[in-house]
Order: sequence, then C-alpha cells, then structure tokens
Amino acid sequence: MRISTHIYMMRLYMTIIGSDRLLLKIISYRSNLVTILWFKRIPIGM
Repeated sequence: MRISTHIYMMRLYMTIIGSDRLLLKIISYRSNLVTILWFKRIPIGM
C-alpha cells in the first residue's frame, strides 16, 4: 500500500514539475518581454 502510494505521489509530482516547467518557461518569456519593453521605455541618459 505504501509503495504504490509512493509511486503514485512520485508520478503526480513529476506531472506537476513538468507543467510547472512549461509555466515557468511562459512566465520567464513574458517577464523577459516586459523587461525589454521596460528598458526601452527608460531613456538611455538615465
């Protein structure tokens, strides 16, 4: 019982990690885009 539960938890964890990685990629891509736009808004003199 404990072993099967552990395996189930591991599979669930891996699935969550996989989706988190995809989400992280999207978030980092969007934050990079925002950062680029933000730096373009700031004058070079500053």
